[in-house]
Amino acid sequence: MTPIAAILAIALFAAAFRLLGVWPATAATVPVTRRALAAMTDAGLDDDAKERAARAAALDLARGFVRITGRAAVALALPAVLLLALDATGIVPVAAVSDFLLRWEVILAAGVAVVAAEILSRRAARR
Repeated sequence: MTPIAAILAIALFAAAFRLLGVWPATAATVPVTRRALAAMTDAGLDDDAKERAARAAALDLARGFVRITGRAAVALALPAVLLLALDATGIVPVAAVSDFLLRWEVILAAGVAVVAAEILSRRAARR
């Protein structure tokens, strides 16, 4: 039962990560950083304009941090709640699932499976 609980937890995390838009929220911070860098290196802007651009970028990045952190926390909390529920009902102890997930071959297999699922998902979305 331990491997099944681990697979369910990983699948729930991956689904939540995708559905909550953690990656798009992270990617949205890149243009903010690029705009701020462009403004800071623009010789045509005075110091006040550069400072306004830097402050605006800092505020946008702080908001992005909150969005990313909140979404990632929820994505992590969902499988944790599942595992705690399985433990509370006596189906499988959290410690057993944790020990299983910390084995190197399981980490490797889970990583390969998540990457393969992402590649297949992107291919299917292109069709």
